[in-house]
Parts: sequence; C-alpha cells; structure tokens
Amino acid sequence: MRKLYLPIFWKLFIAILLTVAIFALLNILFVWNKVFNSMEYEISKSGINIAKNLAYQSIHYLLYKDISTLQKLTENSKNSDPTIVYSFVVDNNNEVLAHTFENGFPKELLNANLNKENDSLSIISINATNFVSKNIKDINVPVLNGKLGYVRIGVNYDSVWLDLKDSLITFILIFIIFTILGISGAFLFSRLISNPIKKVKLATESLDITNIDSKNIKPISQIRNKLKTPFRLQVNDEIDDLIEKFDEMILRLEKTYQKLVSTQQAMNQSEKLASIGTLVAGIAHEINNPLSGLQSCLRRMTERPDNIAQNLKYLALMSDSTSKIQSVVNSLLDFTRVSSSNKTKQDISILLDNTIKLIQYRQSFNKVLIKKLYEREKYFTLCNKNQIEQVFFNILKNSIDAIEEKYKINERHDGVITISIQSIDSYIFVEIQDNGIGIQKKDISKVFDPFYTTKDVGKGTGLGCSISYSIIKEHNGEMEIESEFMEWTKVNLKFIKYTNE
Repeated sequence: MRKLYLPIFWKLFIAILLTVAIFALLNILFVWNKVFNSMEYEISKSGINIAKNLAYQSIHYLLYKDISTLQKLTENSKNSDPTIVYSFVVDNNNEVLAHTFENGFPKELLNANLNKENDSLSIISINATNFVSKNIKDINVPVLNGKLGYVRIGVNYDSVWLDLKDSLITFILIFIIFTILGISGAFLFSRLISNPIKKVKLATESLDITNIDSKNIKPISQIRNKLKTPFRLQVNDEIDDLIEKFDEMILRLEKTYQKLVSTQQAMNQSEKLASIGTLVAGIAHEINNPLSGLQSCLRRMTERPDNIAQNLKYLALMSDSTSKIQSVVNSLLDFTRVSSSNKTKQDISILLDNTIKLIQYRQSFNKVLIKKLYEREKYFTLCNKNQIEQVFFNILKNSIDAIEEKYKINERHDGVITISIQSIDSYIFVEIQDNGIGIQKKDISKVFDPFYTTKDVGKGTGLGCSISYSIIKEHNGEMEIESEFMEWTKVNLKFIKYTNE
C-alpha cells in the first residue's frame, strides 16, 4: 500500500479551509435560491397588482368605448413600474384596443397567452426576440370575467437576474473576505497545534541515547511559545500536558540510562576479573621465577659483600627480575583498570600485541601457536583502548578454551590461532581464527546472548561474547562469528579507519 506523508499542519489547514469553503458554498446556494424566489415573488406580485388595477379601471372605458382614455391608462400602467415591458388591452374578441408598443403591435404576442374560460389569472413565460428583455412573464387578467376583454402585462424577468447577480457579487466578495480570514485563522490555529508537536518530533529524532543528558537537552516546555492572555493567565491544553510528560520521560530515560551504563560497566569489570582468574596460575609462575632469582642474588651478595664485581653482576640480574615483575603487574593493572568513555587514536596491531602478551601468562598457552599475519603497519582507529583490548582478550581466551576442548579428544592436536589485519578503503578488518572444537550450528545464533555458554560450569560466565559484541557496536563496528563444529571458528571484526579529516 502506497503511503503519503502529510504533516499535521497541512491536515488541520486543509480541514479548516474545506470547512470554510463548504460552508460558504452552501450559503451561496441557499441565498441564491432564497433571494431569487423572493424577488420573483415580489415582481410577479407587483405585475399582477398592476394588471388587476388596470383591468378594474378599464371597465368604464370599455363599456363606453373610450379608447383614448384607455390608451392613457395603459401607458400609465407601463410607466408605473420599471419592470413592466409592455401593457395592452384586448376586447372579448381578442382585438387590440390599446397598447404601449411604439413600433406597432407584434401580432405573434396576441395568441401567446390566451385566458381560458373562468380563469381569473394566467401567467406564462415568453422568450422574446424583439424586446430589450429576453425573459418575460406575460400576465393575463380578465375584465369582468372576460365579458369586456382582457388586460395583458409583460414583466421583465431579466431585471430579477440582474439584481440577483448584484447580490451574488456582493455575497461572493463577502465570501472571499471571510475565506481570507478563514485561511489566516486556519494557518494560525494549525501552527499553534502543529509547532509543539513538531518540536516533540524533532527532539525525538535528535535524541541520542549515548549522549542523553539534561544539560544537553533543553526541555520543550521552555522553548514552546504558549498562549497568554492580557490578564496574566496562561492557557494550557492537552498539548502542554503531552510536552510536560515528554520532558518527564526524558528525565526518567536519562536516569535509567545512567543506571544501565553503571550496571554495564560493573558487568564488564566483573568479566575482566573473571578472565584474569584464568591467568592466576601463569601469573604466579611469571612472578615467582624472578622472585626466586632475586632471593638467590640477595643470598649470594650477603655471603660475599666485598666481591664488588660479583655484586654488580647480581644487581643487573636483580634489576632485570624486577623489570619482569613490573611488566607483569603493569599489564594486569592496565587490563583491569576501569575504563572511561573517552576514545583516542589507537593502533589495532599494538592492542593485539598487548593482549597476546597478557594471555601468554595462561598455563595452557604453551599448547597454542599464534600466527600473526599482519605487516608492521599502522592500523589506526578511534576507540577506547581498554574496551578493545577486552574484546581481543575474550576472543583469544575463547579460542584457547576451544583448543583445550579439542586437545581432550586428541592429545596430538596442535592448536593454532591465526590473526590477520587488513586495511580496505575506510575500514580495518581483523580476522581471528582457531582450529579448536568449533561451535555447533544450533548454538551459533546464541553466542551473543548474555549468560549463554557451552563451557563446563566454572569455566565461563557467558558474558564474554555479549560484552564484546556490545563494545564493538558502541564503536560503530561489526562483529561476526563463523564456525564449523570440530574444525574451526572464525571471528570477523570491522573497525572504522581513523583519518585526520
């Protein structure tokens, strides 16, 4: 079905305009009919009265055959009303005795309206061609019931149309004025209703859930021009209620989002600490070895404090051991640090190398070979360093877990994790593939669901992939997982390349 978008402003404007137009049109038709009927009635009534009066006055002059006086009466009756076109008198044999025609009596008019016997009055319409007026009402009134003759009066009905036309023009002008006022009122009324709704719409469209803050969003109730009266009385309506509820909703949404962000940060931190738990044994070993070396050097230096050459050698070894311990501790602190929301320019390859260095502390890492298939180039993107390192750590940890599961089935299995980086157009693509146990097809669609895991109890929280997916989406990137059970798993990441533009 085809959809047409029509703003509420135009809907209200058209509705009001159509209402005014229909009302005016109905009034024109009503007034036209009413005025025409009234004028027609008045003119007909006037013509009939003149004809009857002439018939009454003609009785005496018809009896005494006073044609000259009858002629004067006939002319006076015509001149008594400007709507009278002609007037004439005929005897009972239908012979013309007096008339008002200057150029001779038109004979075709004589039989145009013959009064039937016992008729007191006869009125017909005549379409004349030899008169100034084309539309004439011919009135026939008998004199003494037709015993003496008949009086004929022609009434100009074109004058009715002319008067009606003048009235109609006046009414149309009034209609145009009221239409202009109606359009202005419709425009003003539509703006009063549609403007606040439009502001709500614009506020909704510009609403960014990641940057929702009462400091950044000005309440619509403060920017709406409300209707005010001269008596310091502010008039509110349902739209004001809607705007107030919308502002309240924004405040509630802000508080809810802040709670959500806090919960997510706590969840991310918990997942980090849970991940570090898998490295504890390896980290203890990495720290214990340098500590043993330190203790050995201190014992030897204590035994022979005067051997300066030997002590200098031991001091160098001790410095190297403390540097190793410091490196391990710094890596842990950097990874477990609560990350801020700030994004900076980072090199993807360096973040991967840092993560690989950290995950090497895992005891089972010696069963895995990592192949880095990327050049020593700069793969810059705008990101949160700690969050992206957490994503890489979760992926590599899952790959090692998958290789361990496959190693349980086949102890001769050689675990390999292949990492590649490519820069294509405006994007950076990272591909991490392992030859572990893989994921079954029925589980592949659930890997990003929170708390979903196929690992044994105590080996996973089920949050790693879900958190990683959320982090990548927050960076406007993409994350996809492909797998063939018992063969391999591949994770594809897509980042936006950083440019100085």
